[in-house]
Amino acid sequence: MIAPVIQWWLNSESHGRGLKSLSHSMFGNQSGAFVNGHFITLGSVFSDMYSRLISGFIKSKRPIIAEIGGGYGKLFYFLSRELSSFCYLDFDLPEGLSCASYYLLKTYPDKKFLLYGEGNFSAESLREYDFILLPSFELPQLPSNSTDMFVNTTSLGEMAPATAEYFLTEICRTAKVFFHANHEFIRNEFEGGSASLLNREYPIPSDQFELVVRYPDICHSILQGYFDCHSDIFWYFYRRKQG
Repeated sequence: MIAPVIQWWLNSESHGRGLKSLSHSMFGNQSGAFVNGHFITLGSVFSDMYSRLISGFIKSKRPIIAEIGGGYGKLFYFLSRELSSFCYLDFDLPEGLSCASYYLLKTYPDKKFLLYGEGNFSAESLREYDFILLPSFELPQLPSNSTDMFVNTTSLGEMAPATAEYFLTEICRTAKVFFHANHEFIRNEFEGGSASLLNREYPIPSDQFELVVRYPDICHSILQGYFDCHSDIFWYFYRRKQG
């Protein structure tokens, strides 16, 4: 499966870069392949593409970037290559934070980390730390309009409606730009009869945000090694309106 995706990247997305651009650190129980001496995972192509898209919307010299459900930190690993300085916040479940803490601490030993229980989280933390990894119930402590970019990939669409609405309210409170990739027309159904929200149902206030980009996610469309026209993951970029 990984070979045709890499070939697509070489043909369409590499822009003259070599396979080294798809490699990343191997800390943790990684699943991937060595290709011409470079360790590459299936998600490398996707993370590289996402990171280049996201970096184009970042103007700050030291951006504050927040993510809900960042996994072990692979997407931000690729994004950090585009940044000379940053503050990255990950709000996640305890299991995800454990994986992210291990991977990111090993990958960035010279950076300053704030982990849950090791200090108080405040507005000052955004200036003091490079990495802030916290459970999602700490999200209300994030100051309003404080993040240059808020990111979510394929998890808001896996949540119960009330949970997704809660996170979206917090994202809209704190973000200057919001990028997400989630379900466009296929819902997840849950016990009790509820179903996940589709992208068009996200409560993004139109008087505060403008939709800049909406586009089918090419990464999920080629995941099987061929173009899947039925893939329902779409990118959305929202930017806070001025004034």
